[in-house]
Amino acid sequence: MLNAVAPSRHRRALAIAILPVGLAFIAGAAHAASPGTAKPEPAIYQLVTRWEGNGAPMANATVCLKADTPATIRDAAKTGGDAWEFGFHVTPAAGDLLQVDVAARFGDHPVVHEVVRGKPGEPMAVRFPATPDSAPRTLTISAVEGCPAAARKTG
Repeated sequence: MLNAVAPSRHRRALAIAILPVGLAFIAGAAHAASPGTAKPEPAIYQLVTRWEGNGAPMANATVCLKADTPATIRDAAKTGGDAWEFGFHVTPAAGDLLQVDVAARFGDHPVVHEVVRGKPGEPMAVRFPATPDSAPRTLTISAVEGCPAAARKTG
C-alpha cells in the first residue's frame, strides 16, 4: 500500500494560482521568439553631399546611415579644432519625402542647424551665411534609400 500524503489546501491553492502565471510567461516567450513579431530593421539611406563656396566645389562626400541614426562627416584634412563637421539624421517624411536634419559646426562653433525635405534623389540645399572670412556657402544633399556606394565597393 502507498503512503502518500495528499497536498494541503494551501499547496493546492498556490499551485492553481501559479499555473496561469507560468502559462502566460511561456506564451509570451514563444510569441516574442516567433519570426512574425520581429521588429523590422530601419531603412538605410545614402547621402551624397557637395560643399560649395563662391560657386566652386570645395568637397564631396558620401555616407550611408540607418534611419533615425546620426552620421557625421568631418574635414579629414584638418587635424586641429578649426575643422568643418556636418551631422546628418535622416527620417522618412509624409508624401514619399525624406527629411534630413543637418547640423554644421566649425570647430567648437555651431554654424547652421536646419531641416530640409525633398524627394529621394533630388538635391536639397542648405545655405550658409557669409562671414568676415568667407563668402556664402552651400551644402547640397541628395538622399536615396539603400546604399549604392557600398554595393559598388563590394560588387
